[in-house]
Amino acid sequence: KLETALRKFGPKIAFKKEHVGSTKDSYLEWAEQDFLQFVKQRMVDKTTNKLEVSMQLWLTDVNHLLRTCYKIPYKAHNGSWHRYFKPEIGIPDNIQIPLHHISALLTFDFVIGNNDRSPNKNNYVAGGCEKCRKKGVPHHPGPPDFVYLDQGMSFQGAPRDSPLNKKQGGFCIFRRPLIETLRKLRQDHTLQNQLWAKLPKKVQHMLGMNAISNCQSRLEHVLQQVDYCLTKWPQETVLLP
Repeated sequence: KLETALRKFGPKIAFKKEHVGSTKDSYLEWAEQDFLQFVKQRMVDKTTNKLEVSMQLWLTDVNHLLRTCYKIPYKAHNGSWHRYFKPEIGIPDNIQIPLHHISALLTFDFVIGNNDRSPNKNNYVAGGCEKCRKKGVPHHPGPPDFVYLDQGMSFQGAPRDSPLNKKQGGFCIFRRPLIETLRKLRQDHTLQNQLWAKLPKKVQHMLGMNAISNCQSRLEHVLQQVDYCLTKWPQETVLLP
């Protein structure tokens, strides 16, 4: 059924091969020759001929950040929002809350290698959007809250457009609790060991140890950036509550 759907709708789907790291010239060609072959070779249980999949459920009153009261100045495909994480520029008072959250999210995504998030993509808030609510549908109680949803593109390598990518770059505003946790996970490859131990065997086989050890390397990169920032700025500027 999946192959039938691909042949029916695949030719209508816009496709850029550089977005998926492929040499194929069309979505259908990529889906049939790269994606489905990978699934058959690496993910289908040979004894049952079944494929385990994950499903995403859309949650009530969970909205894109830029549609909520926590929206920030943002232009698509433009890194101008990176400037707020440079202490010499600073964070305007009216957007401190969302940018503090985005700082933590950027750090999290960099370590786990999630290439699929930006302020306008996979960045969600529970509540915070009055016009998004539908009559008769329960809404989020209490004040708006940030939620971490959709880490499906993790373990892909350092996020291409992350301001953390550059060594000794301008990104110098971090969340103290998260950095304290990363420091604990720094010792004796703790992050790598704990991640690997908790992964199901099938996931270990699909990802391989390199993808997990790279998380430990990126964690080290983040902490080196923090240390660099602390040579230039006071601790209370670099490490926020």
